[in-house]
Amino acid sequence: MTSDERLQIAQVLEMLTAYGGIRAGSGGWRANCPAHGGDSFSLSVWQGADEQVGLKCFSRDCSYRDII
Repeated sequence: MTSDERLQIAQVLEMLTAYGGIRAGSGGWRANCPAHGGDSFSLSVWQGADEQVGLKCFSRDCSYRDII
């Protein structure tokens, strides 16, 4: 993914809020994973030091591309 294709944290949070909501979490946010659905807030979202958005699905280990 090139720097032009990288999403900003505000864009990701807006998308996830529209999908099913977000909550503040330790060092970032938690959300419902749009790749597999559900309402368990299994998706961890954070912004790294390089301003790149990090996403980790703890329920099914969904890929970044599937989530976005």
